[in-house]
Amino acid sequence: MVILVADDHDDGREATMLLLEMDGHTVVGASNGREAVETATVMRPDLILLDLNMPGMDGLTAISILRAQPLTASIRIIVVSANGNDPEWQKRAQRCGCDGCVGKPLDFQSLSEFIQHGTA
Repeated sequence: MVILVADDHDDGREATMLLLEMDGHTVVGASNGREAVETATVMRPDLILLDLNMPGMDGLTAISILRAQPLTASIRIIVVSANGNDPEWQKRAQRCGCDGCVGKPLDFQSLSEFIQHGTA
């Protein structure tokens, strides 16, 4: 599976990418929402892991743009954020079109469940 990890915190992004690579996935990173949209449009990954709070373009805006583009509209998107466990943020993210939310610090088991079964 090809997975795009978008997070403005280098350490968190790199750690997530390493865990996913160790799990056998092909992984690419993005450091903000704009970069995530550009990368997703070109690569069309199977899954996008997207932080909500990023400079330049936040995750909610990126989700809205990705869902509006025919090339990226059907890509599965999971929000991975410190706000990911907050019910209000979850509702906002779901209204924008995310497929699930996982809180930070990242619970890799929950993330693996989503990757395997499509629910988080």
